[in-house]
Amino acid sequence: MKRDGWLALLLLGVGVLSAAERDNPLVDLVLGQADFTTSEVPSPPTAESLLAPGAVCVDPASGKVFVADTGNHRVLRYPDLATLADGGEAEAVFGQASFAGDAANAGRVPGPRTLNVPAGVFVDEAGRLWVADTGNHRVVCFPQAAVTDSQPSAVLVLGQPDFLTAQSGVGASRLNSPLRIWADRNDRLWVADTGNHRILRFDHLALQFNGGEASAVLGQGDFETNAPASGPGGLNRPGAVALDDEGRLWVADTLNNRVLRFDAAATLEDGTIANGVIGQPDFESTKAGNDAVSLNQPLGVSVDGGRLWVADAFNNRVLRFDEAAEKTNGPTADGVLGQPDFETTSSAVTARKLSTPVHVFTDFEESLWVSDQTANRVLRFGPTAAATAPDTIPPVVRVAGSSTVVSASSQVSIRGTASDETLLEEVRYQMGSGPFRPTKGRPERWRATVTLDPDKPVTILTFRATDVAGNHSRIVKVRVIRE
Repeated sequence: MKRDGWLALLLLGVGVLSAAERDNPLVDLVLGQADFTTSEVPSPPTAESLLAPGAVCVDPASGKVFVADTGNHRVLRYPDLATLADGGEAEAVFGQASFAGDAANAGRVPGPRTLNVPAGVFVDEAGRLWVADTGNHRVVCFPQAAVTDSQPSAVLVLGQPDFLTAQSGVGASRLNSPLRIWADRNDRLWVADTGNHRILRFDHLALQFNGGEASAVLGQGDFETNAPASGPGGLNRPGAVALDDEGRLWVADTLNNRVLRFDAAATLEDGTIANGVIGQPDFESTKAGNDAVSLNQPLGVSVDGGRLWVADAFNNRVLRFDEAAEKTNGPTADGVLGQPDFETTSSAVTARKLSTPVHVFTDFEESLWVSDQTANRVLRFGPTAAATAPDTIPPVVRVAGSSTVVSASSQVSIRGTASDETLLEEVRYQMGSGPFRPTKGRPERWRATVTLDPDKPVTILTFRATDVAGNHSRIVKVRVIRE
């Protein structure tokens, strides 16, 4: 299997061990492989293959899936969720002239059509695809990503003054091996600038220009320093970022073996300290571990409602933390995927085991996607993967009809039901990142009439039921597309 220098560094010390494990029925899709027990890498690559995928995301408007096929120096776009099948074929390729191409920068110098070790992908609500082009020390943007032909040209580059430059650097306009990215609903981009041990925030993306400057930095006191550190204000090769619906920023602080939480992240000044830590008992500890309270080089984070998922890469597992923002420092995980318990760390290529999961992403249907890097595949876990604690039976909320609504009106009406073992208190809904509002009618048979934002082509509505004991249901999301 071929590896370039960056991949070899990432995978250093990870062995692939085989183990006989029964299949986990929560896994319902695999991309990059024909089945759940192979990890083959064809040469040249094909429209069905992956090599060390770095990240995955789902476009909320089209439902199409994008994968950073890191080892093949390309990004693949797959058809929408309704038509995907195991080992499915990608419909378009970014960074290469064809599906058979696998050379860094397509065998040429860097340019607007090429990629070099792309490790992060994210599609924002405007339909723009953002790619963390790690080996070129830049982030590039492709508009109308769901419909563009193969090998399109990027229209914006951050981290470099132009598309031909690929040098690492420090400062407000430079990057050093960025790994992951996140675009929020308020036209901001968050970048895990891994080699500079910091997180950068770029505001007003619609007004950005090539080589534009970041608006704020976390992990460093200013834009000119880039030393690794621990403590509440330091970072050591941060591998991922994710923003939740309440505006909290979650950072996978990889070599400090922890995840940090920054509240009200969009308002923070340079060098602001974190508000919480997961994976360590306090902000000064950095030791790796393999129990229910520890992490070993986490490389991915994703948030679904109040639930945090962590790709605990070198423990070959994904951890789940329910109501993560309400937990005290050093909390116990509420669930695990990829291992039978919190102590096992072996890797294997099955439908139940994982092999260096480096990225997680939750889509609008609440499915969890995992980039299982050394197995050369991407897995999808259905919504039931978020099992609840055994001593609680939460309420259930259901939406009538489809999870995707197409509307030509400025208002939509959503109806549904809810149930519980005891007594329901209420069903509430949230539009985008706004506050939760009460629905009308009885909780058992509720309705909500929502006025849409005319400036947004896609609106995500979130519904949640609560019982009298304060237990929350699993959230249900509805995607509304304006015609």
